[in-house]
Amino acid sequence: MIENIISYIAAAIAALAAYVVIPYVKERMGEVRFQQLKSWVRTAVLAAEQVFSESGMGEEKKRYVAGLLEDRFVSLSQEESDALIESAVYCMNMEMWDK
Repeated sequence: MIENIISYIAAAIAALAAYVVIPYVKERMGEVRFQQLKSWVRTAVLAAEQVFSESGMGEEKKRYVAGLLEDRFVSLSQEESDALIESAVYCMNMEMWDK
């Protein structure tokens, strides 16, 4: 039951990121820089999964990824960073779920 609720919340956040925040960031940054950002977010999320392998460490993982993005992409706001991270995590989880 609680897993379903969490899944719905994650899907809603990812949808918000996909339809509102991400297009705004893409427009602001330009296509090439945005593709670099997406690659960095995905890599950082996968790295966080390796660094923090114990369950229940979601906040630590998110802080780790946000820190990496902040160092590399100074112009991102907290909201943009959060949306991109949540979207990458959602996509990663969907890929794992399909396997």
